[in-house]
Formats: sequence, C-alpha cells, structure tokens
Amino acid sequence: MSTPIPVTLADLTAVVTYGDVLSNELAIATALGFPTTAWQPVQVDRSTLAIMAQLGSNFSVVVNLLAQGAYASTAALMVDDTGQPITVWMDLRGQDQYNVTRLPATYAAIDSTGFSITNVSAQTYGPFPPGQLHFQQSAAPGQPTYTNSANVTLLPGANAVAIIADVVGSGSSAGPGTITTMVTALIGCTCTNSASLVGQDAETNAHYLARCQAKLGFLGNKGPSKVYEFVAESILDSTQPFYNASLSQPITRVTTVVGPSLVYVYIANASGAPSGGDVTIVDAAIQAWAVPSGTTAIVAAASPVVVPVTYVVYVPAATGQQSANVLTAISDALALYFETVPIGGLTDQSIGVLPMSAIIGVIWGAVPGITSVTVSAPAADVPLSATQVAILGTVTGSVVFTT
Repeated sequence: MSTPIPVTLADLTAVVTYGDVLSNELAIATALGFPTTAWQPVQVDRSTLAIMAQLGSNFSVVVNLLAQGAYASTAALMVDDTGQPITVWMDLRGQDQYNVTRLPATYAAIDSTGFSITNVSAQTYGPFPPGQLHFQQSAAPGQPTYTNSANVTLLPGANAVAIIADVVGSGSSAGPGTITTMVTALIGCTCTNSASLVGQDAETNAHYLARCQAKLGFLGNKGPSKVYEFVAESILDSTQPFYNASLSQPITRVTTVVGPSLVYVYIANASGAPSGGDVTIVDAAIQAWAVPSGTTAIVAAASPVVVPVTYVVYVPAATGQQSANVLTAISDALALYFETVPIGGLTDQSIGVLPMSAIIGVIWGAVPGITSVTVSAPAADVPLSATQVAILGTVTGSVVFTT
C-alpha cells in the first residue's frame, strides 16, 4: 500500500506554471511508451501537449484564487497581477466566518481647535453654513481641498474653524501648517492648520484579518485582552451589537495593562488621543461587552506626546521639484506615519520609542530624488511609556537644491 503524499495549504494555493504542466505531461507520455524525445516542437503530438499545458496553467490560476479565497488567513494576502490587494475575498470571509465587516474609508477632518482663519480686515464675513468656505493645501493644481464643517462667522482677528476634506481617504491627509490657501477669497483673510488632519483608506486586509481574529476572544466568556481591542476598534462596524455611529473617529490603536482584577484600556485614533465624548462611547461598549464579572475596567485616552520635527532635505535642482511641494509632501507623509505608531511606541530592548530612524526614512521616501536628509528635531529616539501616543507637532522643513 502506497504512502499518501501530504498536501499542505501552500500546495493547494500554489500556481502551476506552463513548464511544470508540460514536464508532467511529457513524463507521463514517456512512462506510457511514447517516443517523446523524437517529437519535434511543431509536431501534432508535442503541440497538443503544449496547448494543454497552457490551458492547465491558466486554470490553475483560477483554482489558486478560489483556494486562497476559502481561508481568511490566505484571502488577506491575495493580490492582483499588479500587486494591488484583492479585497473582495477577504470581505466574504470576514462576513461569513466572523460576521465582521471591513471598516470604510474616512474623511480627513479637524475640529476648531486645530484650524484657524485670521481676518486682519475690519470687516466681518459670514455667517457661512457648512460647505461654503473652501481651502486647499497649496495653490498648486491637484492638491487636496477642504471645506468648513460647521457654521462660522469670521470676525476681525483669529477665528477657529472646523474643516473636513472634500475627498475621502488618506490622500487628503495633511501635516501641520500645510493648509494655507483660501480658495474662497476673502480680503484680509489667511488660514493655517496647527495640527494634522488624517483621513483613512478602507481597512486593509491585514488589519481586517487581525480584527476578525480578535473577535474569537469576544465569543468566549469575556476577559481576554483581545476582546477589549475588538470592541474598541469595531464600534463603527454596523454588524456588531455595540455599533454606535456617534463615534467621531474610528479607534485604531488599543493597548491594555492587565492586573488580577483591574484592567486599564488605553485607546487612540488616527489623529492621536480621542475626544472625551469618544472615550465615553468606547467605555460604555467595553463595560457592556468585554468586562467579565469581578473585574474593573478603566478606559482612557492615551496620553499625547507632541513631537515637533525639524529637518533639511537636499534635492538635485535637475529634478524640477518645487520647494513648497516638497515641504507639503513630507509633512503629509509624516502625518500618515504618525497615525500608525502604536500606543507605547515601537519596542526596542523593552523600551517603547518613536524611532528617529523611522522619521528619517519617512522624509527620505516622501519625495523622489532626495539625496540627503538631516533631522535636528527630534534629536534622538523619543521614549514613550506604555500609555502614551505620539502626535506630530510643528513641522519645520528646509529644502536645499543642489547642482
């Protein structure tokens, strides 16, 4: 009796090439006694096998996709011919295996504490209902645009204004000090943002899979740390029993400090520390759905650590880059990076830090053609405690064009 050949999941999801199929066909034909070594490339026998090999290879691509799509762990890794993630299979697996739906893209937005219009004229403008004032990162074509999200009247002096991006997703994210163009021209008025605006693309396959797997703890008798993570990050998932559309921003980062009967749950969103109202919403969901009997859970916003960044980049003049565009691209890239840094930072020898090397790498990769980067602030890795989250502060950049 022959020994069964074990088949792994990797074998099931592997694509068979044209060469593999043709080689197997020729081996089978040889074993059956056919004179395969005497066949010429254009001979009918060889041509028939070549056609079948190509069809077999093409069919294996379809089978490969079906096999990957059958399991959440492999569906999350699927990409198309251009290397872009395939999301439809992971959507199916997330919904039918976990009853969890992918979180949608969000609009970059900021409340009135982070954006202001300075009116140096003696005139009062407005009132302007939402959507009537328009702003842009810079005057260059194609830059992201924004509008006021609440009623505003512009008095002489500084005016705090809440704004939201016109286009959903991360492409409208903006670093501090980059939204400086008044598209709605008002004499004597200038604008700027003192903090980052961060929009998010739809949840990635990797994060969606992690959130689905975190739900497994939720299905037990409460308590495991993953339960707190799942509940906090899934409040805007309409399929969940604790769904609450009043949450202003999705919670994207969660960490727990667990003791024998006391659990501290620290939360953050893409912009950093969530508002008090959002903390209240998350706390209510966690108390109802995650805390086991005999345990006390305290939910709090992660403590913000503002990190200003000062740098100089060197760019060859031959690249044709404009200084303003370089500065804006780098500030935006930094804003997107900071939203991914976990609460407590990245672990380095048991110490949580915001790595200076990562900041340098983000700056270097933000614009093609940069030949050198010098960062003077921060001067070293920024230490972060287990309850702190890094927030991008003022970005001060200089561009030196080299010959």
